[in-house]
Amino acid sequence: MITAIKNTDLLIEGVLDYGLTYIGEYLEKILQHSIIIADHHGKIFFPEKRSPALIDSLFLDIPVAMGKNEYYHNEGEENSLYYRIAVNGRNAYVIVKNLKKSKLSQVLAILKESRLAVKCYFSKMNHGSALFKKKLTEYLFTSNRANLMDILQLSDTELEVERPCFLVLLQTEAQQITEDLELICLYGNEYWLRNNLKPISLYHQDQLAFIIPVNPALDPSGDLNMDLTAFKDTLEKRFQINTVLGAGRVYPLIDMEKSLNEARIAMILNGLMGSSNVVQNFSELGIYQPIFSQDIQQITEYCNQKLGRLIKHDNKNDGELLPTLRRLLDTCVNIKATADSLNIHVNTLYYRINRIEQILEIDLSKMATRVELFTAIKVWDTLLILNGDNQAWSRDQNPNMALQA
Repeated sequence: MITAIKNTDLLIEGVLDYGLTYIGEYLEKILQHSIIIADHHGKIFFPEKRSPALIDSLFLDIPVAMGKNEYYHNEGEENSLYYRIAVNGRNAYVIVKNLKKSKLSQVLAILKESRLAVKCYFSKMNHGSALFKKKLTEYLFTSNRANLMDILQLSDTELEVERPCFLVLLQTEAQQITEDLELICLYGNEYWLRNNLKPISLYHQDQLAFIIPVNPALDPSGDLNMDLTAFKDTLEKRFQINTVLGAGRVYPLIDMEKSLNEARIAMILNGLMGSSNVVQNFSELGIYQPIFSQDIQQITEYCNQKLGRLIKHDNKNDGELLPTLRRLLDTCVNIKATADSLNIHVNTLYYRINRIEQILEIDLSKMATRVELFTAIKVWDTLLILNGDNQAWSRDQNPNMALQA
């Protein structure tokens, strides 16, 4: 039983020792009303809810009428008080349910007395978590090459660097984002928590990354037996967005950059192949999996061996031979369809095909040659996008989304 305490220092000390539950239960006891404490996104931190039936039950909407006011009393059917507490440039909210207007001044006085304890909790939580996620995001998504071990040690919770994890990368169409991407990331994090997983959730530009620890849902073969489509559909339905999703293979947490790169490759190849399936595991890429499992230098040499002379010719002569070959193979060597899509005469196409065969010293009538070149082009285009050169294929190919490197 928590005794009513009016000393601010004791309230802060209680929050530091026992968490937000301490101040939440104190307020409920002294006010004799149900209390909700939420962050700036409306994510409910008190009372704690475990394994909710619906993720939406973990969030509430902050009334627009609240504006920048210190408080807002929603009279009528709800009859709730929303009290704002500024925390490091953002806000936390204490909501008092079923409060009559006649008690408003008395309740506000008690909330003002308790605000520093609430502020202390969110300030402490946000500082540690924000710094850790900022550094980890920079490491995975930018050219920052800090020591990953040092970054992992910034986490508020102890992380096992050898713990097997895999990374799920979800990319949105940037022009569709009407919500704060941080909120979408937070919502996605709650999805995995509801499924008894404890991810590390990050966001960068129009991408969300979820580093998910392995659990019994992973079979001994290393294949992911969880419904990533359901996860994707949940976010799309809630926020009215379109997304593509890629998943890397399982690695120790300390090597999570490998899983991220594989997730990127899975998403890129999925788009380059024109697949309608917008959820792709790296482990399900067929022949491309062993290719992209090699060292990047070996992959580049493979592409140069198959396409190098053609690429050099186009660069030197401002030519269109590689784009022509790409489109020709994409149409299964349908001459009319290729010529129409390139807006050139059939005779022009035949001329280009002859030049391609001469330069590469190949015979495009052979199926084995077509398969080799088709594979090499998809690998080459993937490398270009990974390196940030999205324009290299944009005239000829239109994947669902161009993934940022």
